[in-house]
Amino acid sequence: MIHALVNGPHCASNLKDKTYNERMKFLGLPSLEYRRQRADMVETYKIMEEIDKIDKTKLFTMAKYKSTRGHSRKIFKRRSRLNLRANVFSNRICDNWNNLPEQIVSAPSLNAFKSRLNKHWHGHPTKFNPSCYDTYTTRNPNILPVTTTCEKASEEADKLD
Repeated sequence: MIHALVNGPHCASNLKDKTYNERMKFLGLPSLEYRRQRADMVETYKIMEEIDKIDKTKLFTMAKYKSTRGHSRKIFKRRSRLNLRANVFSNRICDNWNNLPEQIVSAPSLNAFKSRLNKHWHGHPTKFNPSCYDTYTTRNPNILPVTTTCEKASEEADKLD
């Protein structure tokens, strides 16, 4: 804490001419979108492992086909016509959760899950680029995949390095 107080003014002068994204990356602060996605994954793990006392069968529909690609705890994503249903927690987390590898979703403890998730998402495109979050793609994920927008943002972030 004392170190931060002593070096605070010098640090602020270095950040004065940087953009918001550059400041976040310089300070090592992840974007709000990244923190929300990570919190959603942690909460999903707690529900799946029954750490939180929420009946997962009422919240999620597990995928029927276990022999498909990915891990054994896939969640079925319900179709939705309206944005209201598309942004509900049980629908919002499906794509991120289903894209995680088996060793992460089958972690033995919550801390192991968090650690493995951090390692897996180390280069996540939204970590320091909140601008790659596109509301149009969250409403209509089949029309324009999020990766195209995020890839452009991560390329721009690489140029800053």
